[in-house]
Amino acid sequence: MTHVPDEHLLCARCDYDLMTLSEDARCPECGFPVDDSMRVGGTWSFARLRRLRSAALAFLVATIAWTIFALTLGAAGSPTPLARSLIAVDLAVHAVALTTAALLATAAGSRRPKRSRIRAMLFLSTLVAVAAAGVILLVLRVSPLSGLGPELVLPVATLLRATLIAATAWWLMQSLWAITDAGKFPAFIAIALTALSVSCWCIFAAKFALAGGASAALDFGRAALIVDVIASLVTAAVALALLPAIASRTAQR
Repeated sequence: MTHVPDEHLLCARCDYDLMTLSEDARCPECGFPVDDSMRVGGTWSFARLRRLRSAALAFLVATIAWTIFALTLGAAGSPTPLARSLIAVDLAVHAVALTTAALLATAAGSRRPKRSRIRAMLFLSTLVAVAAAGVILLVLRVSPLSGLGPELVLPVATLLRATLIAATAWWLMQSLWAITDAGKFPAFIAIALTALSVSCWCIFAAKFALAGGASAALDFGRAALIVDVIASLVTAAVALALLPAIASRTAQR
């Protein structure tokens, strides 16, 4: 069921009065979606609020899976074949949840036209697919192509994932700011930690690639992983703050 905008709303492209149209309709004059005009005007359709709520929940799942992966890496000893399989499953869950969060957060929070959002979503999906496939194959000790060792797969995968999670965190924070001003302080911390995490991953990737996996890169890898988990947990707090804000906004409509 769609709902008619309950306030004076003009088309973002041609200024046509959209007051009598439903949220899933298009402007009779220029064909611009009412949903996009609402987002440009600072209001949220029910469809976007539902996507945003699903994005927040998916990010929470991704954070739990990534925290489990980080704790597993910190455990002593070499993992058994069964443990490697479980780690691969955990990474797959993380990849799917993070992709879902990124796609839904982009679709819900962006003010760009639908075609631009679709291009951004396809780009994000490609990033996470490449990163997840590379790391999972590395964990399982499977190399489909000769020459694809850890010194190549791990730096590329970590950088791609860092880019994806930064994009997801950005849209969640932007959406929280758009709905309420209450989450600016934790969002600022999450931005700073995410930037620090990306910097650590960049240094780790460069050292790992240039030194062929030398132990000098491992310190930056550990630091990047720790900061990454903290940044994910802070961003998860932002996602948790989104849920009651979305519920409140939905109740007001």
